[in-house]
Amino acid sequence: MAAIDMDKAGAEDWPPSLIEWALNTLPRYLDAGRRSEMGGLQREWQQRQLQALSDLGDDDRLQALGELERVNWLPELEPAADELQARLIGAADLGELEAVAEMVLESGLLRLVEQNEHSIDDSLRLFGQELQLLEAVRRELRLRSAEAKAAGRESRQRQLLRRLSRIARRLRNQSDEAVLHRRLVRFFGEGRVRLFSKISLTALFALLLLILVDLFVPAVGWWMRFVFWADTLICFLFLWEFLVRLLLAPRRPVWFLRHFLTDFVPALPFALLLHPGTAQTGGAAGAEFLLRSVRILRVPVYVRSLRFLKPAVAAFRMIVFGVRGLDRLVQGLAPVLNREIVFFEREDRPAPLEDLRVGGEGDVIGGFLRLGPDKRAEQAPALFEELQARITPYRQGGAPLSPLPLQQPSDSGRSATMLPVEEAIESLRALRPEDVEEALPPEIVRSLGRVLRAFNLPVIRWIPLLGRLVRRVKGDTAGELVASAGRLIAGHFQSILGFIHAWADLAGVITAPQILDRIGSALAKSTQRPAVRLLMFGSLFLLARLVVEGILGISLGEGLKSFLERFVYGPLLIVGLGALALLLLARWFKRIAGEATDRLGRLSEARFANLMELVHCKNEGDDRSELVARVHRSRAKEAEQDRLEIEMAMDELRGRLLSGGQLSPVTSRARRLALLLLDAQDGGFLHVTNQKTTEQFLAHPDLVILRRKFLHLGRKERKRLLKLDLERSGLMIGPHFWFEQITHAVSIKVARLCSSYNLHALPLEQRDHASPEELDRHQRLVAGADDLAVEPGAGLDYKSSFFHVLHFLTPDKLWLEEVQRVFGPELRERLEKDRQRLVRCVFGTRPLHELPRDLRSFNPFHFYTGRLSGGRFLLLPIKLLFVWIRLLWVLGRLAYRSVREILDPRRGSGERSPYEAPFAVAQRKLRRMKKPLLLEAMHLLGRVDPQYFGLGVSGGHDEPGLYSHDLEILAPTSAERRRFDRLRETLSSRLLYFPDFVETLASSPVPETAAWQRLYSAFGADEKRLATLATAEARARAWRIAFEQGEDEASGALLSEGLRVPKSAAKRGLERMLAFLEVEDRRERRAFFRAFGEDRGDLRRVAFAFALAGEAGPGALAQETAAAMLDEANGYQRCLETARAVLSLIVFDLRHHERLVYELGGYDEDAPELPSYVHDQPSLEKSA
Repeated sequence: MAAIDMDKAGAEDWPPSLIEWALNTLPRYLDAGRRSEMGGLQREWQQRQLQALSDLGDDDRLQALGELERVNWLPELEPAADELQARLIGAADLGELEAVAEMVLESGLLRLVEQNEHSIDDSLRLFGQELQLLEAVRRELRLRSAEAKAAGRESRQRQLLRRLSRIARRLRNQSDEAVLHRRLVRFFGEGRVRLFSKISLTALFALLLLILVDLFVPAVGWWMRFVFWADTLICFLFLWEFLVRLLLAPRRPVWFLRHFLTDFVPALPFALLLHPGTAQTGGAAGAEFLLRSVRILRVPVYVRSLRFLKPAVAAFRMIVFGVRGLDRLVQGLAPVLNREIVFFEREDRPAPLEDLRVGGEGDVIGGFLRLGPDKRAEQAPALFEELQARITPYRQGGAPLSPLPLQQPSDSGRSATMLPVEEAIESLRALRPEDVEEALPPEIVRSLGRVLRAFNLPVIRWIPLLGRLVRRVKGDTAGELVASAGRLIAGHFQSILGFIHAWADLAGVITAPQILDRIGSALAKSTQRPAVRLLMFGSLFLLARLVVEGILGISLGEGLKSFLERFVYGPLLIVGLGALALLLLARWFKRIAGEATDRLGRLSEARFANLMELVHCKNEGDDRSELVARVHRSRAKEAEQDRLEIEMAMDELRGRLLSGGQLSPVTSRARRLALLLLDAQDGGFLHVTNQKTTEQFLAHPDLVILRRKFLHLGRKERKRLLKLDLERSGLMIGPHFWFEQITHAVSIKVARLCSSYNLHALPLEQRDHASPEELDRHQRLVAGADDLAVEPGAGLDYKSSFFHVLHFLTPDKLWLEEVQRVFGPELRERLEKDRQRLVRCVFGTRPLHELPRDLRSFNPFHFYTGRLSGGRFLLLPIKLLFVWIRLLWVLGRLAYRSVREILDPRRGSGERSPYEAPFAVAQRKLRRMKKPLLLEAMHLLGRVDPQYFGLGVSGGHDEPGLYSHDLEILAPTSAERRRFDRLRETLSSRLLYFPDFVETLASSPVPETAAWQRLYSAFGADEKRLATLATAEARARAWRIAFEQGEDEASGALLSEGLRVPKSAAKRGLERMLAFLEVEDRRERRAFFRAFGEDRGDLRRVAFAFALAGEAGPGALAQETAAAMLDEANGYQRCLETARAVLSLIVFDLRHHERLVYELGGYDEDAPELPSYVHDQPSLEKSA
């Protein structure tokens, strides 16, 4: 490793953060003399830091507290730092105290994550400092409870106290374990403690195996004695270990309760306690004395009757010992698992300290840490000398000491052990065995490999969630197993992240009527059947009693009547009436939700929401030109003529041609494309009618012909296409769900805006004679008040019908100028703000990045130790019950707020949307609607049109192809990109043989004609096995040449990769191929059959082509197939042009939607630069 370039490293002054790193890191690599000098420098540095922090004013109190918490103070300076910290906490106001609590929570989380990076003594010191600060903040928060209650922040304070208590408990537990480990090491020695841990873990798994075998192996005399003594000895070993740890534990009662269930109870020698009489000692005096002594611990009256519980006791011991073994494994893997995976980090988050670069190319910290231990020791003296020079300005007082200012608790720098989930996913996806072996110690890799192999047992591998992961882990070595598991975990994390993003994206598109309707539907579905059946059976029992007693005159007796009333029809009727009440409530929910939806939906349509299709007209000329360029790529010279023909066809269809006009006739092709373009324009932006391209893609006859006749799509693929239908209903996934939610939200919200403006806005000409109340409502509307009514009623009527949907959902200047002319510039400004807020609300997301870091992070080690270890998994049912109760409470509050919003609708304006997000989120939500359709259309066209991929006649990559431009619009995932790359490579490998095949035809088609395009597309798609048949003979000869030259496999492009070949049919074809090649030599035939059996290369596919051809031969059958295809060239060309046109219209639709949302939402204020593909079309903002 090259040495650090100190000239580059010192090109600029070192910041305080770099000096602190050097003061904390270099001493361990220096000799005693320099270490002493470094200690003096560090003491002086921290003294100056304390003085600088104590001199800060009240406005910098948070920064001072952040610095006091961040710095690892020297022991002699800790009292002064603690005193200053307590003084600052006591002087903080309530808001600052809550910010300090958030900061302390993140700091405590960081201490837990970094405990493996410090020695035990340092960890205990840091834990003690953190606990002291936690207690100070908790105590101060409790003292401020009255102030918090008066300020309405009581719930916030309770939440902070709970989180502080949780972090404090985790810190104490980890501190106890660290103290216990230190005492064990001091008493027994490091080596003995490590050896005994391995022996204990091995004994634990041995005992698990003994219990399992004892349950299923028949009892034999010698076997019973062996199991008895092995079980007893191992249990005594565990009891001795438990007793030693208990005696050395710092808080014995707490430690005992925490380890009672998993360490003490299963370690009891149940074989000795329950079955001492069954073991024959064979005359051993010591063993006989032991057995007789243990009889004192037995319960002699019940022990024999409890022997039938042996399977239950064995199962319990197996579960608890398994949990204990897993606890030991997790503790051993703590250096790997103790990583804080942070979700939803800001893009501008501070980098870890190791990523700081100083002086251009001089990476001081990164360069030093990349060195090995010996190289670090060599470089440390030079770096120490540089440090002495760079610290001089600070010692002389010429440079500020304060490091980077503390802005927010969540903005503080993160540790190297804190990984954003996106980085973790990318790292795991690219994980290779050599990366695992390089990053982890060998013993950790072997332990992980043993764990994965242990999980791959017949019983465990069929557990619903864990088994699915284990079954997919493949590999021979431990490194391969770990790398495979890492890639699978990355896929699961990606799915979880996608689900969370989808849930967050629902913010802004779920309206109150929708929420109430969904809650009402779920409540009605769950209570309708119980209400009917319970009331029916309860009424039948009550009626039967009345008939027996009243009509028949039979007395049932007081006991029977009391029983029926208290336990039969009484509870049935009470519970049934409760279910009936919930059913009536659910129906009322659905009724008022439906009425609100219908009322606002009608208002939106009445205010010209369907005229959003007019926005298409502003792009008609550009869309028409690009449509011609995309559809007629091979006819560039006639592009202008085609464009004019389509324009005339559109005018003709609109009835704009004058009678008797002298115009050239319009071709049927131009009219067909004009119809498609006009149909696409008929769907309004962000309107329920915006599904024209989906209807054309799914139901256009030309595309149906392509799928059925030419591509022969199966039922499964056609069923997958039905998921693109935007009118189908189903689960809360898919493009139909997002289309319904977004269009419904836009319709409801814009209707409320139109209604509120028409209710309260006063034209300039009416303000002189308006009442004070009307003027007040107008001024409140201009100011953005959020308590204005949005619907007429209670003496409030519309002032005008001026405002409509186009004012809010089109970027045309003419609508804003009209508003300014009639209502004044103030209302125009308010309308622009409300329009921007509407769009940003619908296309926003929940600000998950603003959550505290401890609520949006996941640490596998602490999750296991805090929720699953020590028998805590037994409490999962209770925890799930509390989660269910909390969910019901949240749904109840949500229903209550929705009912209030429907019955008493208010404007709810404000200056900013609560779900405001960057334009990337708006693109993501638009792609949830449009991306699946565009992907399917691209895949369909790619299969039938090699030119779409930019492939030349011989399969070469002549140009990038339109598909690269369309993929850029989608921002595809790596899997989606690989799907198109594989398809492109498949087409390219097939088309390598196309020029030779065309020369073999009796009448070769002229290039760039419909006949040539027909063969070109069919060959690339391998339609009717044309490419397979046409290349089979050449590939057969290549295989024979390879065997003659002593090679194992034929060179050249493989034939029809991915083709499923029946082995029996291919074997018959192999004989035909050998006959075609006239192979008679036995050795050569054996070579063919051996390669066929081993499935080398494409030999089976070549043989299968000969089987398909029969006696005629592959070449002759390919020529017959090509001749038949040439007869239908014109029809195929029409279908191909339709597929190109529909795909182009889908691309235009997505691009125009993104441009419209960008302009309406005012995203140019945040991100002035649009993606390049959006610039392909001019701005929608044009004059009418």
